[in-house]
Amino acid sequence: NWYNAPSRELCKVCDATAQALRIWIAVDRDRFAEAINKGFTFLLSLRSPDFGLYYCDRSLDVNSWASIFATQAMDWSLNGVQSDCIV
Repeated sequence: NWYNAPSRELCKVCDATAQALRIWIAVDRDRFAEAINKGFTFLLSLRSPDFGLYYCDRSLDVNSWASIFATQAMDWSLNGVQSDCIV
């Protein structure tokens, strides 16, 4: 989204959501379970036909690095977090 640009319309974005998921899963997946579920539901709504993620619901840009963060969050959710992977 935009910093200090009040004329810009803000939207929910995949990059911040994917990053938040990684943090919540790494810190305390039980405590943040509801937010994690909502985050994954939102990310699924941004899935492109090629399975990457659109940046937001108003964008046709498939965002590679946010898609990678989301993939890592899903891996951590399914398989646990390896302490050497947290960077």
